[in-house]
Amino acid sequence: MDHTPEKILAKYADDVAFVVEDNPVVDLCDLGNQLLDAVHIFKRSGINGFEDIRDAVTFIDDAEWRAPDAAAKQVLLNQVADRLKDLPDMVAEYRLAVA
Repeated sequence: MDHTPEKILAKYADDVAFVVEDNPVVDLCDLGNQLLDAVHIFKRSGINGFEDIRDAVTFIDDAEWRAPDAAAKQVLLNQVADRLKDLPDMVAEYRLAVA
């Protein structure tokens, strides 16, 4: 399955915004910034998996700024989606911790 910035944002922006207590973003680079903040929050909260989120940020940066062509960007976006696959579970765990 090919992932697009729009699909990634649609799937994860609301959850990330909840964790960082901010508005959902509409840009992939902004999502990367919020994800970095979420990494610190997850780490402080003892929620496992934050390393994958940190890796996703690297892939976002590479996809947006370093991909030499559309094919390379697609590979990177697929990596982003793969690294974020556990994010909904992490957010659910965080919601329980702060409730």
